[in-house]
Order: sequence, then structure tokens, then C-alpha cells
Amino acid sequence: MANIDFLDSPYSVKSVIVNAKRQSQDSHPRARFTRRQVIDVSILLDALIVFASFALAMVVYVEIAGGGLRDGASYTLVGVFAGLAHYVVTRTDRGSSQQLKPSTLWQVLRLLMITFAAIIVMGYALKQAEMHSRLWLGLSFAIAWTMIAIKNRILNVLIDRGLLREFVAERIALFGDGSIAGLLKTSLQRESDDMCRISIYDAEHQAELGRLLADGLNNEFDRVIFCLPSGQLVKLKELVSAINFLPARFDVCLAQTELQLLRSVQLTSPGQILISLDDGPQNDWSELFKRVMDLSLGCMLLLLAAPVMMLAAIAIKLDSSGPIFFRQRRHGWNHSVISVWKLRSMTVQEDGESIKQAVENDTRITRVGRFLRRTSIDELPQLFNVLSGEMSLVGPRPHAVAHNLHYSELIASYPIRHKVKPGITGWAQVNGLRGNSENIAKMVARAEADVWYIKHWSILLDLRILLMTPFIVFFQKNAV
Repeated sequence: MANIDFLDSPYSVKSVIVNAKRQSQDSHPRARFTRRQVIDVSILLDALIVFASFALAMVVYVEIAGGGLRDGASYTLVGVFAGLAHYVVTRTDRGSSQQLKPSTLWQVLRLLMITFAAIIVMGYALKQAEMHSRLWLGLSFAIAWTMIAIKNRILNVLIDRGLLREFVAERIALFGDGSIAGLLKTSLQRESDDMCRISIYDAEHQAELGRLLADGLNNEFDRVIFCLPSGQLVKLKELVSAINFLPARFDVCLAQTELQLLRSVQLTSPGQILISLDDGPQNDWSELFKRVMDLSLGCMLLLLAAPVMMLAAIAIKLDSSGPIFFRQRRHGWNHSVISVWKLRSMTVQEDGESIKQAVENDTRITRVGRFLRRTSIDELPQLFNVLSGEMSLVGPRPHAVAHNLHYSELIASYPIRHKVKPGITGWAQVNGLRGNSENIAKMVARAEADVWYIKHWSILLDLRILLMTPFIVFFQKNAV
């Protein structure tokens, strides 16, 4: 493998962002769901089937067999406990397996036997077993096994016929030694039931780094795996730094002899180990949870903000000539260019290659605009960007494209901000890092705060930032 010196690479972050030809449609569309999400839903569905089987068995027992219930509520409660127990049993049995194909008939039988054994033991321990019909319990077992078997058969047919491929196929980029990447590709395809699309970028050719970066900005992959021989492991930190601004998972594939670097392991073959390089808390469900919060709270906030925006629009019209709204091109998720909505607060509408930032006592700011900027009311129209999916309620603040390209060259951590959607408010803003950003030291602090947010994200952190924002807006005067 050729020696790779990224410090001498001609591919700067700015040049890659500028030169990347973004496509209107991805040549390999992003999967709607991950394999882990499909597995999670399948396990949850099994638990719901178990609960439903107890309810259905109760109907059969009463209506067909003519049985009687001494306490109908207790029968329902047993069904709830059975569903929860089966979820725990199935989840434990699955472990960290990424295998998409469901359990066989005998595996389903084994898991159900464990679940029902747990329910029977619990019933005897609580002295409740004699209250419930054995026929009802047997019917529940038979119905659950039959329904789960049918569900698994349907899932197997969908997998075998490739009907799930477009929904769950992970897009993986393998960068590094071509021979190692080739072996890993075979392993990944076999273990994922060929539910992945893999591209190899052979580091023997210097141009492959540029192609990897450009494809990443074009959203061509979801995950990057570095395939390195032992002699090239010293380059790992440099490799990660070179592409860390891309919104993708990062792993490294090593021989088993490199276990001293181990963080989290995913076995791919007898001779290879995958080690996760991601240190953030995001999981397969994070994006969905955050989007649900954006839509629900965004709609509520828009209803509350509508009267305020209407009064502000009237004031803008009465105060100065020009449009009410102002749209500016800014970089969003993965450095894609989005048009961000604002209420006009200045006499100019700059959106070119060079944009002068507002400063204290800036003559371009109108009288009404000064109040709008200090109270951040001018940012309220960005709720439309949130509802359209271009922005989030909480995230790194988006900056004008010209400023973004400038700071991407000066601050190493700055491009990492675009691994997530930009937000109306963020961790940097509630910590007082808002307003004019021409001071490079302030921009470094803001970028570091945004990177901290990405690494420590949680729904609770987002709610905390949202609750802190009104106090920051009204009691801090950084904005100009």
C-alpha cells in the first residue's frame, strides 16, 4: 500500500465543498430504514403478537369453548406481562446481531417456551396460577407461535425476493488497502444477506481521497470503513480528520492482532474486526425522534409566533421600503445549500461571494430591524425551514455560504458542525456565543460548542436548550 500523506493532499475542505457536484437525485438513494431499525420493529411486533394472542385466546375460550373468566382484568394483565417478557427474551437472544433474517420455527418455539415458562413461574410465585385456565394458556401459546411464524415467513419472502433492499440497504464506503477492502466487502455482503451497497476507494491512488470526499458531499454513502494494514495505523487519526466533517459513521477494519485499540467490536469474519470510531450518542432512532420533536413543537411554535410575525411584518413595511422577508443562502446538513428565511432587518439583502457582517451601530440596520435582531424575532420565519426538513429547532446556527467557506479553512473543527441539521437555536447560543463572528477566537469557541453538542446530543439536551433560549434572548445583548 502506498504511503498516504494527507498533509500534502491538494484536497482542502473549502475546495472539496466548492467543487463537489451535488446531484438532484442520489445514484444510490439513502435507505429509508436501517437493518437495526427493521430488527427492532420485528422484535417489538413479536411482543405485540404475544399480547394479542392472549387476548384472542380469551375470546376463543369464552365464545367457542364456553369457558368462564373469574377475573377478566387479570387475564389482560397476564397478556401484558407476557408481551413484555417475550420482548426481553427475544432482545437478549438477538444481542448485537445485525442478521436481518428472522428466527426459524424451532427458534421461535424455544423463545416462546422460555416466555411462557417465566409467566407460569411468576403465576405460582404470586399464587395466581389457579385463577387462570390452562386451556386459555395453551391456546395463547398456539396462536402466538402460529402468528409469529406467519410474520417471519412474510419477512423471509420479502428478503429473498429483494423487496426490502431499497428500504434497508446500507451504503458503505471502504477506503484503504484494496485487498483488505475486497475481503471485507465479501464478509459484509454475506452477513447482511446482501443488504448493502459497497464502494471501494483504493488508497493506492491519491485521487481516491478526493473522490471519497466528493461522493460524501453528494450523499453517496452512510458509513466509511478504513481498511488499513498494521503499518498504516499511524495514519488513522489523519484519515479521520480528513473526512470527519462528513455526516457518516466511521469504523476501522483491523486484524485480530490489533485488539489493544478496541472500543466496540463487530465481528465480520474469523480474521477481521470492525472497531467503531464514533463517539457520539446517536443511534438508528435518533434522527426519527428529533424529526418528530421538530414537527410537533415546530407546529406549536409557529401558531404562537404567527401574531408576532404579523405585527413585525406591518412594522417593517411602515419603517422602510423593501420586502418583508429576506432569504439568504446558507450551508445546511452535509454542506448542502439551503435558503434560510428571515424577517428583513437591514436596508440591504446581501447574498453574494462577500458579505459584510453586522456590527454595533451598523447604519444598514433599520430602526425596527434593530429591535427584531436583539429579540431574535427576525429568526422566527425559520420555523418554515424546520417544518420543511432543512433545519431543526436545535442545532448549530447556519452561516452564510461565504462565511462558511472562509471559516472552514481557518478552524479545523468548523466543518464538523454540518454533520447535523442547523438549528434556530443551539448550545453555542445559549452559552452566550452569538452575534458578530468576525472575531476568530469567538468563532473557535462557537465551533467547539457546536461540536460538543453533536457528541452529547439527546432529546433532553434539546429540550434544555429550548427552555434556556428565551432567557438568553431577553437577558443577553450579544446580537447586533
